[in-house]
Amino acid sequence: VDYENSLTTFFKSFIDDRLATIGLVTIENEEDSGNNYREHGDCTDGNLAQCDATAAATASDYAAQLLRAVTIAHGFGLKVANGGFSSSGIDLWYWYYLYHLGLYYEADQYALYAFAGVNDDGAKASNLPSLADPNHATFPGNPAAYLHMMQITDMVALIKASGIDYVSVHFLSGGPFPGPKYNALQALVQAVRLPPVSDAIGIKQDDAGTTWGVLDMGPKLGMPIASWFGGAPQEMGIDRAFAIADPVFGHLNDLGHLYHCVIVPTATNCP
Repeated sequence: VDYENSLTTFFKSFIDDRLATIGLVTIENEEDSGNNYREHGDCTDGNLAQCDATAAATASDYAAQLLRAVTIAHGFGLKVANGGFSSSGIDLWYWYYLYHLGLYYEADQYALYAFAGVNDDGAKASNLPSLADPNHATFPGNPAAYLHMMQITDMVALIKASGIDYVSVHFLSGGPFPGPKYNALQALVQAVRLPPVSDAIGIKQDDAGTTWGVLDMGPKLGMPIASWFGGAPQEMGIDRAFAIADPVFGHLNDLGHLYHCVIVPTATNCP
């Protein structure tokens, strides 16, 4: 009841303010991230002792929360999306999706693409069953990756029935474009059968080609809404998303200028 009352008060405050407009409501946070609704266990920060524990909240809890939020938001005429499936989670989901469809070659190729370098869960292609080694265990010794994969698989199935208007996906990419990441996003969108949006798209390489490639994925996927995600080097570690503006002064850098050109094609000095 408190949750519904809080949402009602929050939405009403915007509706009553004629200068404010809500285009889309997302029910945060990334629902497959480490500490959010992971009933399969929590393996964040190397806390492997907790991997077999039951988390306080589950995927079903999030689906129930989402349904309650949708009911309130729709009462105000607002559109709703989930918090956003993480980029690394989508990689895990897509490998699992391909492999369990019997598309073993395609699963192998995606694993080589997605798990070749640094990623959130330390997932490696060599730590998965494959066409050459079908009896290999799935992420042995890496419960964080395995549990993350199972969590997002649960979530994708559950949110389909929540009544949301869009599915929110987060994605970072270093190319090629549209490439394997695009195929993963497209498969997830088709599985949920909802139009996609994103409040976190980003690049893993700070060059113009990568920027254009990532930005072009939104229109290719039919996204009516997409916004940038980036962070300072000290915040993002090795596998970081590059910012498009100075983190202190906010001035657009060269990548930010490209982003501006996509939004406003008539802007000065656009290619």
